[in-house]
Amino acid sequence: MRALAGLLFLAACSTGDSEPATLAPAQLDDAIAPASLVGRATVRHAPQLANVPGGLPLVIPDGRPIVGRPWRCVWTTRPTASFPDHRTALLISFSPPPEPQPIPLGRGGMLMVDLRPDLTVQPKAGTYLTQHEGVVEASVTFPPHLVGLQIWMQLVVEDPRTGVTTSPMLHVVVGNR
Repeated sequence: MRALAGLLFLAACSTGDSEPATLAPAQLDDAIAPASLVGRATVRHAPQLANVPGGLPLVIPDGRPIVGRPWRCVWTTRPTASFPDHRTALLISFSPPPEPQPIPLGRGGMLMVDLRPDLTVQPKAGTYLTQHEGVVEASVTFPPHLVGLQIWMQLVVEDPRTGVTTSPMLHVVVGNR
């Protein structure tokens, strides 16, 4: 199920001037895709925050993720302007996360998604995940067959202050209302 969810998610996120990907409808049971499901994006903070001068990255979801409608989410590499344009990666998992873990080789937060995420995506111009001047933005329109999909995401930022810092985790449930 995790592999199917990952493939459907990547196909749903394809952007650009080419034709959108055509997918066969996913066979999701009623427990995963009920007839009516309210979309939600919930920010979850680590149980223990690192004391990093200048603060940790932020995540700001924009509204509810609803199939057929554009949804976006913004991360910043620090909580205050100006945001440094450090290297980043978005860790994406389709399974509930384990207990938060200290970041290997880092002192700037806790890893809240699985240590082996289903997807690790670096921002790139012209894709669903972009970065400009320290602001990372995801812009996605979920197709109807992804209603009920749950996604756990966390931004990891290479940071000279600590080695690596992390944003809070974002738990997304794709809804149809």
